[in-house]
Amino acid sequence: MHNTSNTNRYAWTGTLVSIAVWALVASVALFVSSGRPDWLMGWIFVGSNTAALVVGSIIVGRKSPDLLLERNTRHKDAKSWDKVLSPFIALGGPVLIWMTAGLDKRFQWSPEISQDIQIAGLATTLIGMSLVVWSMVSNKFFSGVVRIQSDRGHSVADCGPYRYVRHPGYAGFIVTYLTTPLALGSLWALLPGGITVCVTVIRTWLEDQTLKEELDGYKAYADRVIYQLVPGLW
Repeated sequence: MHNTSNTNRYAWTGTLVSIAVWALVASVALFVSSGRPDWLMGWIFVGSNTAALVVGSIIVGRKSPDLLLERNTRHKDAKSWDKVLSPFIALGGPVLIWMTAGLDKRFQWSPEISQDIQIAGLATTLIGMSLVVWSMVSNKFFSGVVRIQSDRGHSVADCGPYRYVRHPGYAGFIVTYLTTPLALGSLWALLPGGITVCVTVIRTWLEDQTLKEELDGYKAYADRVIYQLVPGLW
């Protein structure tokens, strides 16, 4: 019991620290690049997304507390290529999006985007995050790195959104990368957003190949659920 309590405390501490770092980095990237500490939509974006991360973590933690530990532990068996792709998708790409949006706010490169479109973009960003949370709740092996989790009895997840696409979490991330620029009123930020989407698609394909080769039952699952990210498309 004592060890379990310590493990849960470690997992939650790591999760809360990660969220705090995310909020700090997002704030610095947005407000330093824009030179506008009074940027209302910037604060709304950071606040709403931070709240969503906290709520999502609570939901995932209640459903699968060991997943929080998995996502806050460094793993030596992570695929070598993912040691480059994972940090870019998790933080590098978003930072580029935020900084570009901030610079756009400062120098007004983009035409003015209406408040309604910005609000719709923010709402869709939160929907994308909700899809990621749903994926985590449905897949207790939703690690932050690509690896076969033999130490955790890794098996195929085929419920929830996994009934429709094989990588719904990545689909949710892609939604956020494409709608964050709109939420922040920057068309120029769609450029790093598109680059981040491309890297995510590459990672999706590489992970899918890894699972087909190394995870029992995944090939049969892939035969049943033929689309990786978008039903009817790919």
